[in-house]
Amino acid sequence: MEKTMAEAKVLSGAGLRGQVAGQTALSTVGMAGAGLTYRGYDVRDLAAEARFEEVAYLLLYGELPDKAELSAYMDKLKGLRDLPQ
Repeated sequence: MEKTMAEAKVLSGAGLRGQVAGQTALSTVGMAGAGLTYRGYDVRDLAAEARFEEVAYLLLYGELPDKAELSAYMDKLKGLRDLPQ
């Protein structure tokens, strides 16, 4: 009797541990014992201290916005909210 593909597949248990999936400046996962970071900021700190729009700006532009940059960015986002008629 032939084995199905699922039965024939042998798992090593290693998963992707130690494998580089891709290089990016946006985030790191588990690098040097650290958890998840966005542009060098721990996501726990961002979740506790930053607004969604600030984190989106950080991901797009590489730095957290100052008050003027955040205001301009939020105005831009508001302008994109309207649904077409």
